[in-house]
Amino acid sequence: HIHYLPESAHCPQLFRNPKTGDIWLAERNRDRIWIFDDDLNIKKQIILGDSLTPVYLPDPRHRLVHGEFVVFEKGKHYEAFESCFLTSRYIYLSYVGTDTFDEEKPMGVHVLRFDYDGRRVCDYVLDERITSISVDSDDRYLYGLHKTREHKTELWKYKLK
Repeated sequence: HIHYLPESAHCPQLFRNPKTGDIWLAERNRDRIWIFDDDLNIKKQIILGDSLTPVYLPDPRHRLVHGEFVVFEKGKHYEAFESCFLTSRYIYLSYVGTDTFDEEKPMGVHVLRFDYDGRRVCDYVLDERITSISVDSDDRYLYGLHKTREHKTELWKYKLK
């Protein structure tokens, strides 16, 4: 059984919900989360907003064996869901939500907490960007990697409320 995804499903976060068996797909370049059943039928779509609607263009400088690399329209760089982590009670997704990239401008991140039924429980808003998130087994601490302006990687820890 095959379900064809929208073209925006480039490097998504993909995981199986251990409680329900549903398959979650959080798009890398769009504000959408898809939840599929075991037969790959869409059960639910979570839309955070319509601010991220990328336009893809072929990149003639690079060719794949069976296709093309794509780039975004001029001046755009779309980032939505970047990392995920599952605990026994919750699903955590880091969400950037931007259509531009400026290395000089600090960019924060939202860490969204969902229950296993796909309901958004709460949002954590961080002033600095972290990636590769992890959460302790009691859902009390969030860990993430932060890249400094000097291109060093630091491990950060946040207390969750």
